[in-house]
Amino acid sequence: MLTALVVFLPFGIGIADYIIGKHSEKARNTVAVVSCFLELVLCVLLVALTVSGSSASVRTLDIPHVFTAGLSFRTDGFRSVYSLVTALMWAFTTLFSQEYFRHEPENLNRYYLFILMTLGATQGVMLSGDLMTTFAFFEILL
Repeated sequence: MLTALVVFLPFGIGIADYIIGKHSEKARNTVAVVSCFLELVLCVLLVALTVSGSSASVRTLDIPHVFTAGLSFRTDGFRSVYSLVTALMWAFTTLFSQEYFRHEPENLNRYYLFILMTLGATQGVMLSGDLMTTFAFFEILL
């Protein structure tokens, strides 16, 4: 369940943030930053759960009937840590982008939508359990 949140939550929040941004720029910026830091907390929990299990513990999440073979996610040590590094970079990039775009406020709704969707796609690549899942989420990145 935690794996599904790490991968799919940024997609949902990105769409919600786009809608919020049509009404309030400040709320949009706040939601984007808070959601990236929430993603970071979820990844810390993912690493903690992975490390707390036995050294051979690998958690899997299979979502059948998507495409032909379904989607498969695995959380072992390497994937969890790499996911955490990704979330850490995204959280601080989103935080610092507010200052960077302070003088150019147009099109920021789309920017935050796509930065959150790219975060979800990157997490999907990091936690993918098979080649088809990797390919699907890598294509979302393009």
